[in-house]
Amino acid sequence: MFSLFGFTGQYVYSMLDREADTESAKKVTWAQWMGSWKWSPFSVLDDSQYDELLREKMLKVDVELSLLEEKIAELKKTGSANATVAESKEQVVVKTLDGK
Repeated sequence: MFSLFGFTGQYVYSMLDREADTESAKKVTWAQWMGSWKWSPFSVLDDSQYDELLREKMLKVDVELSLLEEKIAELKKTGSANATVAESKEQVVVKTLDGK
């Protein structure tokens, strides 16, 4: 008799546990829930969207680096004229720090 009660109790517990697992699988996380709102300040990205976002940011960084390299090359070409300007600015800074 006790084995019948044990079997029935275990069967009911297993059935309820199985339903709880399927319900929890359907539930979304807090971040997914907040990201699903269209007015939310953030969104949940899948891997392909994240890869695309990183590619765009890397492209922007590469463009900025190339612009800086061009500016450095231009400054190196006109280095002698700018060197005197830089030296005079350094002298002004030194004079103001010395108080003279």
